[in-house]
Amino acid sequence: MKKIILTLTVCLCLGVSYGQTTNSKTKTKAKTAVKPVASSSLLSYDNKENKIKLQYPKTWELTDTITDAVFYIFAPEEENDQFRENISMSSEDISQSDVSFKEYVEQNLVGIKDGSTILDFKETSSKYFTWNGKPAFEITYTGKVSEVSFPLTWHQRFVFNKGKAYILTYSAEGERKDPYISAVKSLMNSVKFY
Repeated sequence: MKKIILTLTVCLCLGVSYGQTTNSKTKTKAKTAVKPVASSSLLSYDNKENKIKLQYPKTWELTDTITDAVFYIFAPEEENDQFRENISMSSEDISQSDVSFKEYVEQNLVGIKDGSTILDFKETSSKYFTWNGKPAFEITYTGKVSEVSFPLTWHQRFVFNKGKAYILTYSAEGERKDPYISAVKSLMNSVKFY
């Protein structure tokens, strides 16, 4: 089950991101409140159903109406963009499961490391750490998928919160220096569970 969740997350990220490059004029409004915060360059997002708050750059586009995702946040589309960088979050109900956090992470990583989802998988870094006072895991890796002809980079965070497992994923084109990585790190660090 865990392998399926991560595989769906990676494939959903790709399908939405790759598809976004062909229709840049389409904007989807978020169904939950998005309001400005003190900083004029950031917006605030509060998802009451999943009890998540975060801040993201106001030049980015947020939607929480895509099936099987808590939300997607898309970087601004650039001219001649091959891939639209994005951050997404998926969740899974684990309230009836007795799997430990470490087991959950290891089961999910099988799907990316075994070549069934990611081709030419290469781990750049990984670590266990504390995020929002909870044990978390972060991994950065590169590889290819069959839907895209160029390499991609992913940064993922795993965490358990109140009976749910969350996977926060940043997907980016892997052949160039990432102009968004600083904003992405700030956004990921701004995620709060309540």
